[in-house]
Amino acid sequence: MVTKNKKMQMLYTGVASFATLTIAICGNAMAGSYKVMKTRTLAAGASAYAYATPANSDIGGKSMAMDFYAWTTPNVLPAYMRCRIVNNYAVSSANTAQQLCVKPIGLNGTLLNDGCCASYGQSCSTPTMSLTSNEEFVCVVSTYYGAPVTGGYYRIAVDRLASSASIASSDVATTQSGAVTSGQ
Repeated sequence: MVTKNKKMQMLYTGVASFATLTIAICGNAMAGSYKVMKTRTLAAGASAYAYATPANSDIGGKSMAMDFYAWTTPNVLPAYMRCRIVNNYAVSSANTAQQLCVKPIGLNGTLLNDGCCASYGQSCSTPTMSLTSNEEFVCVVSTYYGAPVTGGYYRIAVDRLASSASIASSDVATTQSGAVTSGQ
């Protein structure tokens, strides 16, 4: 037999669970994004691209919220890969007004190299990395503290290179269509 105290306890537990679920589903969204680049089947010399509209962090807005791009190395070695800011657009109506940096993150969460930074209107490429096959890596795009973005957009690429030597952006002509899917 269920007592009155037990019924009240069950009611409070149900209300608390519902409130927690409501906050989890309908709570404030954080700025920044997580995207998956489809790179597993990239041929040597090909790239996967994505456009992004950066947003400032929700807490204070003192810098851009980091954008994360996950990508998987091909199952065929060698896997010479790099991340690249193709363009930090400087069009007056689409200007981030900040330097954007991209840094590759390894399997254990450490930086793979120093990355690179592109002033608005510019591009940059990380150093080429020789990586293991069938593993997921991440490239993080960010500004720095005290450098909020003012809107605009940028284009990022993950390149699979034919060799460990860097290939100029103009030499990477093959694009994989439908190369990005978004997720949160």
